[in-house]
Amino acid sequence: MSTAHAQAHSQSLASALDMLKQQTSHTGLLTYWLNSVIQVSKAVSVQCFLLKPEGTELIKTAKANPDGVDIETNPPTLSDTDYDADNALTLCLTERKRIQMRYSQCNGTLRHILFSPSERYTLKEGSILLLPLHTQDENSSVIGVLAIYQVEEMANSDIPTVQRLNEVALSKILQMRALSKAASAHFKIQQQSPPIPSDYGIVGESDAVKQVRLKISQALHINRNILVTGETGTGKELVAKAIQQSGSRRTQAFCIQNCASIPEHLLESELFGYHKGAFTGANKDYPGLLRAADKGTVFLDEIGDMPLQLQAKLLRVLEDKQVRPLGSTQSYPIDIRIIAATHQHLDKLINEGKFRHDLYYRLAQFPIALPNLKARNRDAVLLANYFIHAYAEEHQTPPAILTEEAECILLSYSFPGNVRELKNLVDRALIISQNSGAITPELFAYDLQNLPASCEDESHRTASQPIKEGNSFTAQVDDFERQLLTHFLSKYHGNLRAVAQALKLSKGSLDYRMRKFNLLAKDWRDRV
Repeated sequence: MSTAHAQAHSQSLASALDMLKQQTSHTGLLTYWLNSVIQVSKAVSVQCFLLKPEGTELIKTAKANPDGVDIETNPPTLSDTDYDADNALTLCLTERKRIQMRYSQCNGTLRHILFSPSERYTLKEGSILLLPLHTQDENSSVIGVLAIYQVEEMANSDIPTVQRLNEVALSKILQMRALSKAASAHFKIQQQSPPIPSDYGIVGESDAVKQVRLKISQALHINRNILVTGETGTGKELVAKAIQQSGSRRTQAFCIQNCASIPEHLLESELFGYHKGAFTGANKDYPGLLRAADKGTVFLDEIGDMPLQLQAKLLRVLEDKQVRPLGSTQSYPIDIRIIAATHQHLDKLINEGKFRHDLYYRLAQFPIALPNLKARNRDAVLLANYFIHAYAEEHQTPPAILTEEAECILLSYSFPGNVRELKNLVDRALIISQNSGAITPELFAYDLQNLPASCEDESHRTASQPIKEGNSFTAQVDDFERQLLTHFLSKYHGNLRAVAQALKLSKGSLDYRMRKFNLLAKDWRDRV
């Protein structure tokens, strides 16, 4: 082949490959691909067999000849008898081997698959080439076979051209399948998306928790990065998940990475990805979490522990909205929202030179500060009851009752480990109690030290309510009775049997008082 001819051939192939990459429909792709193969090979016919996406059945997808391409609208699936051991299609598919033979060498099964009855009657001789269909990656699976029938054998110089066309077409087919699958999953998520809870899954009734819920509601539909701060165990990841699951990006990817859990070099490749050959062991391209979360959210926990070098690279990604994998010269555009969290004081780290000031402003576009458990008043009791009911549901047992003395113990403890420590405390008490039905202060003795032996002081403070002078005796008794009922309804989450037992009232007497004060048990059940 002359130099001019070789250049013209190279330009023609490059143009064909570009056209293949630009195809946006399955029909257009198959048509252009098989027509290109016909032109290169001068074949009488070209047939495409593809495995279904599940990889279990081979289907005849399309057939082309010099007059055009016929795409199967209801492609037939090859029957079990077509997969006999002597079938060259089977060998090509399973052994990843190129097979070339004369028509006279074909067995009856292969002739039946490749040719119509009229063709089998008229054909005398010719060459059949079977090419396994796979992408350029040597480790990729074979997902089909291309069968080419010619009067004469194809020139060896044309086979690499056909294989290159096949590789690009197969990559495009796999891309289309992935997009179709993602669109189907996206539609399914939208159809099955559960209702958003009004409390965003954050248990508590204190003013501090109500303020957190307000912040979450404000953060749901803003396209800004969020910084969640708070002591260890205050629920930073819970807040991040609440924003993701209730916000405008809830149907998109949600990727989580703890910046303190892995070494610096692994964190860099995990976040930004890497190109094949970037380092020893990089045997294939890896997109990284930032690209994987495109259109979605990335939660970076313990952002204060991120090394300075990676802080600079993350800042560049946030500013340019592009990410460049390790070992690659190409940058990829991304649309992500970052939710970062830390228990550290970032202003202190900034003053110490351990955290970048400019990255802080990029991350803290909408800050949310979480209160510790000590600042949440009686939320410790609500949370304890929530964990008790969750434990009972998990183990299929009746929920235990938290005694008043145990409640006082919880309210008097500072909980340096916050909600995480409280959950551990309740779980351990439930295990030790062996389904006794009640949680008493003795069950906390293993975990909590230097606590009051009783709740006498606390009960005195609770009972010593100020007397409202000027009100009649009956009015003050009614007021006390209403407070007593609402206290026990709250404690037992609207369980009227438990309230009646605790107050030593008959069912009729309790029902009378509920009606008297216009109280509904369901109002307390809904708070569980």
